[in-house]
Amino acid sequence: MRYLSLPHIRSRQHSFLLLFAAFCLALTGILPQPALARSAWFENYGIATKQDLTSPKSVSGLIKALEDRDVGVRKLAAASLAKIGPAAKGAVPSLLQCMNDRDANVRKNSMVALIKIGYRGSDFSTALAKMAAEDPHRGLRGNAAKYQAKLFGKTGATGTQMAGSASGAASSIDLPKADKENRYGVAVIIGNRNYSSNNRDVPDVDFALNDAQAMYDYVTKTLGFREGNVIYLKDATQADLISTFGTRDNPKGKLYDWIRPNQSEIFIFYSGHGAPSLSNGQGYLLPVDGNPMKVELNGYPLETFYANLAKIPSKSTTIIIDACFSGSSSSGSVVRSASSISLKLVDTKTEYPKATVLTAAGLSEVASWDTETQHGLFTSHFLKGVTGEADDNDYGNGDGKVSLSELKKYLQEEVTYNARRLYGRDQNPQISGNPNQILLGE
Repeated sequence: MRYLSLPHIRSRQHSFLLLFAAFCLALTGILPQPALARSAWFENYGIATKQDLTSPKSVSGLIKALEDRDVGVRKLAAASLAKIGPAAKGAVPSLLQCMNDRDANVRKNSMVALIKIGYRGSDFSTALAKMAAEDPHRGLRGNAAKYQAKLFGKTGATGTQMAGSASGAASSIDLPKADKENRYGVAVIIGNRNYSSNNRDVPDVDFALNDAQAMYDYVTKTLGFREGNVIYLKDATQADLISTFGTRDNPKGKLYDWIRPNQSEIFIFYSGHGAPSLSNGQGYLLPVDGNPMKVELNGYPLETFYANLAKIPSKSTTIIIDACFSGSSSSGSVVRSASSISLKLVDTKTEYPKATVLTAAGLSEVASWDTETQHGLFTSHFLKGVTGEADDNDYGNGDGKVSLSELKKYLQEEVTYNARRLYGRDQNPQISGNPNQILLGE
């Protein structure tokens, strides 16, 4: 029989205690999880196999994995989202947060994933600028600076240089500053650019995010709206539009809840695709997840849009839509059989007589782009006109104020002329409302 000495026994007990302590620390998250457990981490997030890690169906699970305590899991989750690319756009908010992760590899993979997804929001520009200036990892600082310059231009999110069609960069148009705050004003700004990642048959609207950012700057700087009173939707889905404007049976969406009855001025801007119904030609706002061939099911009807807005007890409402509803666009066909559709548009004078409504084009026309300013042609001229050009001697009376009648004359002449000169096609903006309404200088 073999006998163990007392020191031997004590040594075994000590080893056992050390192992037990390490196990307890691992359970509390103080130590990293064992590599063996990490090899099948994806199963904890509803992902069946390693092959599924790069499948769009795994995006929701990968988003949850970005919050895992194990740094290796977070790193692999971000890398997998990068491989999925544009179909992983739902992970954008989580990836932006992970750009502040304590691990450099997680920060790097999150940055790469956002680039591969194609996200170009101003919050990404800001995150890149911060990383380029403050990240403790020298290599990451260099890469962030490189991507910041490449994707957004040297001036970044706060400069005036145009940063490309996808960025939603600040406008190069000089906007005057409001004399006082419009504390009760509420705005909805929508820029729908990225359609093709959801439906490859639908072309992107290249300058929609630029339009939205410029209008956001206009309402906050020139109209004096509080930033907290702006509902700012980039690449809005059908669910976004419904939650904001309500349904046909219930008009009380977020916008309804945000206004102060008879005190709030409402300003709404939409840049993106419109689409006609194939069955009756009615117009719809097309969400980025919508199918124009089934727009009655997954679009947002203009009829509901105007009817619900008319039920909101606002002080005034201004609606600007830089879209066309003909089934065509500057970047290609939205609805393949649109030429055979008998188009119908909502008569806003009847549906919503007290509103001021400005739309980019007439029935069966295409809303064009202004490639020089990198905006929609209509949006570009609206901003130029409402900030002074519509008040000069050719269009207005030069009194320092811009009325709706002056702006209407300016838009109908300048947009129509430039669309014909640049593209050889008709584009006639449609404007309705009180012609004496003062849009600037009141």
